[in-house]
Formats: sequence, structure tokens, C-alpha cells
Amino acid sequence: MNVVVCVNYTEYERDWGPRPDGHSFHKDMETAKAYIKDFINSPAYGTLEEYTSPGEPFLVEVSKEIYDKVQQENNVWGHVRQHYGK
Repeated sequence: MNVVVCVNYTEYERDWGPRPDGHSFHKDMETAKAYIKDFINSPAYGTLEEYTSPGEPFLVEVSKEIYDKVQQENNVWGHVRQHYGK
């Protein structure tokens, strides 16, 4: 099985509400938690008018291609319509 850690992100925009904003894949839970911490402390996290919030990390089975990429790069960002291929 090709299992990695996934984190889903939700964008919140004033007057628009929440919507899916992609996901990230990680080699392990430790790497995922470090990525989330860095993300929250970065300008990408947003402002009071618009921000993106990470969800809780969880395990997910992915294709061999994605698994190999995550093993090589540790962290891989994707949008909702990408990845999740088995």
C-alpha cells in the first residue's frame, strides 16, 4: 500500500464563506505537523478578510506516482482536482 499523510485546506473569504482550497501530502505525521506550523506562520495563511486553514492530518492511500514524489520531496501541495489517484 502507498500510504502518506494528507492535510486538507479550507479557504475562508469574507462575504463568500468557506470553500475547499487544496491539500498537501507528507511523508509522515511529524513532517505534516511541521509543514502546518510553517504554513500558519507564513503570509499564505491570510488576513482577517481572507485566510486558508489547514485541517487535521490523516492517512490516505495514493498512487505509486504520488507516493514516490512525496518520498522524494517530503511535502507536496495539490489542488482539489489533482492527485487522489490510486
